[in-house]
Amino acid sequence: MIPIFQKLSNKIGKDKVIWRYDPIIFTNKYNPAYHLKAFGQIAKELHGRYHVP
Repeated sequence: MIPIFQKLSNKIGKDKVIWRYDPIIFTNKYNPAYHLKAFGQIAKELHGRYHVP
């Protein structure tokens, strides 16, 4: 989904696209450490390509 988000952001402008990290569900596999790592990776890939409201 990240490449699609990047294309959309480039096409219509980063001020028109907002990303959010959800849902956040906690299980044995999806623990806080998992979510922190996943969020960090996504944020790194999208850095400068999104609008923060």
